[in-house]
Amino acid sequence: MSKNQKKVEVWIVEDEIDLSEMLALSLRNNGCEVIEFSNSEKFLEVFELRKPPNVVITDIRFPFGPNGRDLLKAIKSKDVFSPSVIIVTAYEDYPIETLYNEGAESIFIKPFDLQEIGFTVNRLALPLRERITTEPTEFFQHFSSSKIVNNCDVGDYMFGRGGMCIKTNQRLFMNEIVNFTISIRELDNINVEVIGIVRWENIYSQIPEYGIEIIKLTPPDPYLELVEKTHPLAYIPNITINS
Repeated sequence: MSKNQKKVEVWIVEDEIDLSEMLALSLRNNGCEVIEFSNSEKFLEVFELRKPPNVVITDIRFPFGPNGRDLLKAIKSKDVFSPSVIIVTAYEDYPIETLYNEGAESIFIKPFDLQEIGFTVNRLALPLRERITTEPTEFFQHFSSSKIVNNCDVGDYMFGRGGMCIKTNQRLFMNEIVNFTISIRELDNINVEVIGIVRWENIYSQIPEYGIEIIKLTPPDPYLELVEKTHPLAYIPNITINS
């Protein structure tokens, strides 16, 4: 980070103190300014009074008070575009597509890699257009494997601003980079190429179902147009995959 570059501010909402401190230390070492909250009620109190950060990282469940989904709704009801929200969760918590639809930009399954979450924080601090037009070169260097998904093997599903859910008979793996093309029927079947990272797998689904964090969309404008149309909700209608 250059001397004149503004620091990324991150707020962490996590009741597991050891995890919160470890995550905060990692982000501070990465040049971020970090504020920690051990409960969701205190977070909401401060969120109403202060200028919001660039990124909020929140657990989904707390022993008392609002849960992470409640925080997500409160944040996005004020401004759907800022701050970006990263949800940390376990497989059984909530359907990932629901969190994407309600505005989460990224979802990490516990246990997660601290370097990867720092990598995501830096990207989500960017304006939306820059975020989804990032050249994926550095991602290919950072992650161990990549795969071009056969478009015929991807079924209809939905995606939100930060991520999308797909169903495919191809076996995908956590933190694998995938590449495929979708045809958005709501905009006269405009084709959009997607490059993303597999962040979640629904192991209980009959057809394997995956949550994909979006790295790059080509072209980005149809997606941005849908986002604007659905403001202030982050939901984007179902998609049709090219066959």
